Amino acid sequence: MNIPPISKELIEFLDQLYPLKNPKLDETERSIFARAGQRMVIDTLKKFHEDQYKQSLEGRLLGDN
Repeated sequence: MNIPPISKELIEFLDQLYPLKNPKLDETERSIFARAGQRMVIDTLKKFHEDQYKQSLEGRLLGDN
């Protein structure tokens, strides 16, 4: 699968939009699971961004660009 470039700015924006929060006692399970899903997407994007950054560094070191 070819993943499009993911910018650090996008990740920072989503991190602010959906911050990591502890569940509240009065919060429904549905709300907790929805927030967990949002964070899972952000964490996945962070991993893809890291991988893309490492690949670009390796490419520069190997003279691929």
